[in-house]
Order: sequence, then C-alpha cells, then structure tokens
Amino acid sequence: MTPAATGHRRSPALQHFLARFCALVTQRAAPIPAASALAAAVTAAVERVAEPGSVAPARLPVCRRFIPTLRGSLDAAEEVAALARCLMAIEPGLAWRRRPGAAADGVGFEANHANATILGQGGLETRDDLRIGVSLLGPSTTYPEHHHPPDEIYLALSTGEWRQDDGPWFAPGLGNIVFNRSDTRHGMRSGEAGLLAVWVLWPTRAV
Repeated sequence: MTPAATGHRRSPALQHFLARFCALVTQRAAPIPAASALAAAVTAAVERVAEPGSVAPARLPVCRRFIPTLRGSLDAAEEVAALARCLMAIEPGLAWRRRPGAAADGVGFEANHANATILGQGGLETRDDLRIGVSLLGPSTTYPEHHHPPDEIYLALSTGEWRQDDGPWFAPGLGNIVFNRSDTRHGMRSGEAGLLAVWVLWPTRAV
C-alpha cells in the first residue's frame, strides 16, 4: 500500500500500522462478502494521506493496561504480532478519551475504558471519510451496547467477547474480526486479561 500524493506527509510508523491493519482486516474479512467489501473500501481510502492531526497526546489511568493487554498478540501469529508492534509504535501519540456520557454507565465502566482515534477527527490524521481507532477495556469490564449508521469492523488484539443484537456472547479469538452491519446493536466485554481492539467505521458521512 503506497500513500497517494496529496501534499501531506504521513509518518513511517503510522504508514506501517495502516498497511498491516488493512492487510490483516482484508485477510480476515474475506469469507464475509459485506465485510470484504468494507475492507477493500477502507484500504483504498487509506491510500489518500490527509492533514496531520493537531490534538495533543493524552492518557488515562486505564492506559497502564495497554501493554499487558496487548501482550498476547505479541506472541501470536506473525501477521498479528506485527500489527501489535506497529500499534505500540504509534500509541504514544494517541489522545485517549472516555466515551461521551460514560459517567452514566457507572464508575466501574468510566474508570476502566479508553478510546483513541487514529484516523479521523481528533486522530493522527484529520479526516471525515472514515474513522479508525482503538478501544481498551480493563479487566472484567463491559462496554455498553450501542449502534451507529456506519458499518464497522473490530479486529481483536486480545481475548474478549462481543454481542450483537439479542444474540449470545461470542469470542472471535485473537487476531480475528467482528463485523457489525449498519445500526446493529452491539457491545463487548473483557475477562481478567482486559480487552483491546482496533476498529474502523465506514462511511462516517452517515453518522
């Protein structure tokens, strides 16, 4: 994946992460036609380099769990481990935040989760066509069910469970994906090891 010339520059660390992410998502999404189409659209969009973000890096207390939660990925198959290493390289530049309105979901959730945007508003590149980000949950924490118009893919970089609509909880497994069609109600929860997942929303113009 070679960045398209737009007059903007992308750091090598971010470029390596995006190349690894798009390659792994494309591979894992192949058996699901709608997810595969989303992966192809995202890969094409990422080739355009957008304006660098201007938000200052920021961390929350739960971010101390970032490396311990990611550790399993570093011992996984090489394509998963390579993506984990690329995420570690860009993580110091991310602005971690709590979910808006998190206080209403209880102190346990508010204190034990963080989200960061990689591409998109508030991310390392400012853009409106898509959002790529990462979510972190501390041990034994449930991310409240929610839904949104854009289709979404989560790529699990830890153990953890997801739920869609009224279905049962399921574990995609380390390095695998969860695909949410538009407005699918979904949530996720961690076990004792915490949960870490990279996600992409497309198209964000539908939000």
